[in-house]
Amino acid sequence: MRILHVTSSLDPVAGGVPVGLAELAISQRAVGLEVEMISTWVSTPGTQIVDKLREHGIETTLVHAREPR
Repeated sequence: MRILHVTSSLDPVAGGVPVGLAELAISQRAVGLEVEMISTWVSTPGTQIVDKLREHGIETTLVHAREPR
């Protein structure tokens, strides 16, 4: 099974959602599912969670979003 998670942030400063989503993706990968993650970022891409996901074999793509006007 292939799973794609899409989120607005993987920066741990953003709170529990990025951390929880990363743990969910890691758990899904651990049971053999094919997992990918796409996330936007605005000011800095906060790579702590991204690095952890990639260490677990989860392809992670960061897409730069524009600042709101």
